[in-house]
Amino acid sequence: MNKIIIPILLSAVFLFSSCDKNQIRGGTDGATFGNIKIAVDETLAPIIDSQLMVFHATYKDAHITPIIGSEAEAINLLLRDSVRSAIVTRDLTQKERDAFASQGYHHVRALHIATDGVAVIVNPNNRDTAMTYEQLRDITMGKISDWSQVNGKHSGKIQIVFDNPNSSTVRFVQDTLNKGAELPKDRVFATKTNAEVIEHVAKTPNAIGFIGINWISDQEDETHLSFLRKINTVGITAEQGHTGYAVHWYPFQADIARKYYPLRRNVYSICREARMGLGSGFAAFLASERGQRIVLKAGLVPATAPLRIVSTKNNK
Repeated sequence: MNKIIIPILLSAVFLFSSCDKNQIRGGTDGATFGNIKIAVDETLAPIIDSQLMVFHATYKDAHITPIIGSEAEAINLLLRDSVRSAIVTRDLTQKERDAFASQGYHHVRALHIATDGVAVIVNPNNRDTAMTYEQLRDITMGKISDWSQVNGKHSGKIQIVFDNPNSSTVRFVQDTLNKGAELPKDRVFATKTNAEVIEHVAKTPNAIGFIGINWISDQEDETHLSFLRKINTVGITAEQGHTGYAVHWYPFQADIARKYYPLRRNVYSICREARMGLGSGFAAFLASERGQRIVLKAGLVPATAPLRIVSTKNNK
């Protein structure tokens, strides 16, 4: 599907940006100019900030204001027509598509732009930095409540930390890891942002946190590196019966690309524009070679650009 949509979007952007702006200003914006707002899932804020920086530098007449919030807030803003597009970690549900159709929007586009994942983090004094998929699921379902029940390297009542009750991370853990089961409410602690999850885990010996890997994936970003120095990242096996079981995989770009790391998810740009406006133009930029290179540099997996995986095996 994306192989068809992306060339069409890019061709349209080229056509509109090549025309005289005065001839296409029937609306208040076009593919490369105007002022709009978009909604961004907070777990993806760093990568979208990088994308907007380059987009704005390239197209001086384009002004996109991101509204950062939870996934639920982003989708609701889109449904209420408060924003042109939303950057989130899931496609629309059929119920949401029906809601758009009832408003006259029958061709809302969900464009896959990257693959990221959910990182599991613990306090730097916690030596339980490797666990099976099933152990992690037992923690999030409340079957394991003390660290002594995991690998015996740490002890104490487990506190599960998320950024926001309505975040994409909570939804992902419940839907994918827990197979629809609720989280143990007596052990869950909610902050407000991914950065706050990192800070809380760094100060709480028995905490286990879940964050979008985009907050720690860019190895050239000093903020990301400072976060990594404060916490330990947990390696997780694949689910029993899947390729790579019995090997602990980490939220590294290569392991996500090869589909070994189990907590991976797709990133989508969802646009409700019925014409080639600035929202569609930005979506096309995200899917372009330049946008995909930004995805690659940020440590996520590009949706369309080739990813060269380099072996780091020590041959000594």
